[in-house]
Amino acid sequence: MAASTISIIDTHLHVLQPSRFHYHWLKAGSWLDRNFGIDDVLEEMKSLGVMGGILIEATNTPEEIPWLLEVSETSDLHWGVIGWIHLEQMDAPKQITHFAQHPHFKGVRLNWLEARLQTSSLYSAMQVIKTSNLIVDVLTRWEHLPDILIFMRNYPQVSFVLDHLAGIPLTTAMLATWQTVIRPFSTLPNVTLKISGYSFSSEHTSEKTALVDYLQSAVDLFGSNRLMFGSNYPMFLNTATYTTTFTQLYEASAFLSESARSALFCKTAEKIYHLS
Repeated sequence: MAASTISIIDTHLHVLQPSRFHYHWLKAGSWLDRNFGIDDVLEEMKSLGVMGGILIEATNTPEEIPWLLEVSETSDLHWGVIGWIHLEQMDAPKQITHFAQHPHFKGVRLNWLEARLQTSSLYSAMQVIKTSNLIVDVLTRWEHLPDILIFMRNYPQVSFVLDHLAGIPLTTAMLATWQTVIRPFSTLPNVTLKISGYSFSSEHTSEKTALVDYLQSAVDLFGSNRLMFGSNYPMFLNTATYTTTFTQLYEASAFLSESARSALFCKTAEKIYHLS
């Protein structure tokens, strides 16, 4: 695919270095068990018109954050960083305050993959996130969405991003269920939805159709100014290239106006993540 006619910000990339960090989810000897950096895909990104993006934590440890910030400084594209901090620990506010001093640090990732308690420590951390004008990227499974909805309602002045279409399988059969569980989030002006984690092999026409259906529903619920593109690099490389993954959403968004497409692929990310 030739370069698109719009500017692109990729709001969801991981850089991996198993030789340096332990990734609890990474199976030893798997195709992902090697280093993946921005340079590996940089020229491909530039050819598409990607200006930069958001580097997302992958280790569940704050020790990864300084390295991600270093990566963000050495690339010739523009990057922000979403890091992981244990928000229930007593020193979380101190860590948040420390990293917030770096202009590339945009927020924290909240991995809500099991039931959580709303502790006083979590409340304290969220207050610092609010005063620091940081973002909370939420990784979850759809069965936890009712609890997350209550949580987000408690912090109307914090900007939240729901990763990967809020964690529901991208199938036409699940669309009605997804619409039901995601609709309440669309009423919260502080919540943005990330269209990410969707990549599939080119021959899977059913998933191509499902992506269009989900995107149309997301636009109807949130509007294009509260949706963002994220590739989820490098998690798709066993089935697709970076260009293929971008193209899948670009083609699915053909029904959008030029301004709405620009919001999906760039303008919303600039606003939400405070990118200049």
